[in-house]
Amino acid sequence: MRYKDKHQLAAEWQSLLERTPLALRQAVETLVESRRDIFADHFYQVMLEDPHASLFLSNEQVKNRLHPSMQRWLSAMFAVEHADFESLVEQQEKVGQVHARIDIPVNLVLNGARQLKQALYEHINSTFSAELSSGDAAVYVSDHIDMAMEIMSHAYSVANNRNTRMEEAYKLFSLTQSIGDERERQRSALLDWENALMFAVAAQQATTALPRLASSEFGLWYHHKACHAFEGAPEITTISQHVRRVDEEWLAQLGDSDSQRRLTALSSIRDAARTILMLLDDVLDRASGLEAGRDSLTRLLNRKFLSVVL
Repeated sequence: MRYKDKHQLAAEWQSLLERTPLALRQAVETLVESRRDIFADHFYQVMLEDPHASLFLSNEQVKNRLHPSMQRWLSAMFAVEHADFESLVEQQEKVGQVHARIDIPVNLVLNGARQLKQALYEHINSTFSAELSSGDAAVYVSDHIDMAMEIMSHAYSVANNRNTRMEEAYKLFSLTQSIGDERERQRSALLDWENALMFAVAAQQATTALPRLASSEFGLWYHHKACHAFEGAPEITTISQHVRRVDEEWLAQLGDSDSQRRLTALSSIRDAARTILMLLDDVLDRASGLEAGRDSLTRLLNRKFLSVVL
């Protein structure tokens, strides 16, 4: 579902502000302007004490950059006369995008908003006179911050989804840099295992001595590389099932005293190998399009993956 555009959000925010009496808005603005350094101190003190949030912060970073930024954000949020609500919306979107880029969890952002609202409530209750409703002021503050969180969260979600898709594409690209060569290597490895198995069966080796597909060169590549590179592909689930049945079911049947059952198991193994090759071809065919992520002249990664690498 398409989210609201910038104009809709700006109109909603303006409506939110205008439904609160001017005198109350001015009182909140005066409070925020006079104590914004206190609110910023409280916010980052709580964040630095949190073991999870502190992983993303340092005292020097807070002092030199984040503390002044928080004060400016508070002033912009509670200014009575907003000349440009769209700019206010864009500011929240940029904050959400930054949070996504450095991978700050949403729960930490929401926790910070809750702590900030609590500090504002306490100062409102202790400073507002009887003529001004502290309850209405608290609702106004809460609605304002909630609106900012809504916009930030959507921007975070969009940016995070984009980053996730790019990371998956980069992972796939980096693990399968030469699709054609990889395809031939793994086809050869699977056929080598099949030939080794046929020789072992012809030599009447014990079933416990038969080469397992999972521990073959192909099996090791598949489990340690392909499964991660192509995670989520439906073919991967099917290939895993075939590998498991070969090793746990059909290889054991090759030691059966019934010759017909041995032939059936051998035929099943051969069919499984052909199916695995076919499914692997399908996966690699889809991945071959990622070669476009490499510069045609230098063979280096192009700018498509710059944000992921950084």
